[in-house]
Amino acid sequence: MTAMSRAEIAKLPEFTVKGYTAPAPKKLVVRDLWKGSGVVVGPKDEVLVDFVSANYGEAVKTTPATRNPPLKYFLDEVVDSWEEGVPGMRVGGRRELIVPNAIDYENGTVVYVIDLLAVYPK
Repeated sequence: MTAMSRAEIAKLPEFTVKGYTAPAPKKLVVRDLWKGSGVVVGPKDEVLVDFVSANYGEAVKTTPATRNPPLKYFLDEVVDSWEEGVPGMRVGGRRELIVPNAIDYENGTVVYVIDLLAVYPK
């Protein structure tokens, strides 16, 4: 599948970002929280994603009221960590990226939890 249905998207659980207590990693960490069963994302594809971000060490849980609407991105037009950490994901999957400040930010390490809702191959 290249896209999740509205019914499938509506059933996705809310996002939870773990409040890590270990020292922040020095390299990008890519962790599948669950694997999808749809199309695999390529490095230049356009994707429809829903995500949450938090500073490393901060615990966050979204609610329906705080969840953002999905956004479309071309992977080669977003921050480097997404270009490196999202390809290979499958539609329907949820992935966590822990991004050290050396990659994208000067203000600390950021944790993203990303749901891949659709892929529009280039």
